[in-house]
Amino acid sequence: MKFEPQIAAYKPGVQYEGASSGLLDPGAVAETVFGPTLSYGTLMAYCFRRFGPSPFGSDNYKEIVRWNLTTPLEDLFLSISINGLSRTQLLFGYQMTHDLHLSLANEHQCEVETLHANFRTWLREAHGEDYDDMKKTMHETEGRELWSERWDAFNAADSSPVSTPLKDQAEAALLGTIQALKSPTWVRDVPIDATGGVSDEVAARGDCAPFEKAGYGVPSLLRAAPEMLFRLTEAAERIGVEHVVEMLEEAGQEKQHVE
Repeated sequence: MKFEPQIAAYKPGVQYEGASSGLLDPGAVAETVFGPTLSYGTLMAYCFRRFGPSPFGSDNYKEIVRWNLTTPLEDLFLSISINGLSRTQLLFGYQMTHDLHLSLANEHQCEVETLHANFRTWLREAHGEDYDDMKKTMHETEGRELWSERWDAFNAADSSPVSTPLKDQAEAALLGTIQALKSPTWVRDVPIDATGGVSDEVAARGDCAPFEKAGYGVPSLLRAAPEMLFRLTEAAERIGVEHVVEMLEEAGQEKQHVE
């Protein structure tokens, strides 16, 4: 069954970590789907049409807008960062719970330690060289070059990669959401996906509905004072949307009465 990503919803009281790459590399995963180049314009148009206006804001210096989307792994989100660059690698990132971050970090540390233990054995058996002695020469150009040469040879010869089941699961989850960006949505009778317009034949193989509130604008008051939107949202979360609407309607009626 095809995964249908949604706007990320954060768990109250849970700490989240995020980056463009690090323990995971969503950009590299995305390159397997889109190639090295993806238009930030078509990606932004698609996300706006399918998921609606972003509730996450952006970095007003280097980012235009950001969407954080769910993945098949509950504690992991895919970040889509529209930044004016059309390099696939730079358009994607991740967010995850602190607990998942720690688990991935621990798995990565075990991977590194196992790799270096295997490298130590390989150096001794293949070249009669001592790992610790070689590390002592790393500050010298010749030592660094030899280390690099041996490390590349070891990686080429090693046929038993270290098992990283959690990282594999996380990367598969990111891939599931990235692949879902190839599911066309509609602008009237024109199907589009993250790469731009697609044929009706492609859309017939599986499409998705546009954002249900597509077309609504942002009122001038909120454009002029966006902090009001956050205050209204906080109030709605505390006392409920209907109660906030009632209060605003009552305030409007009182204002008309005074006038």
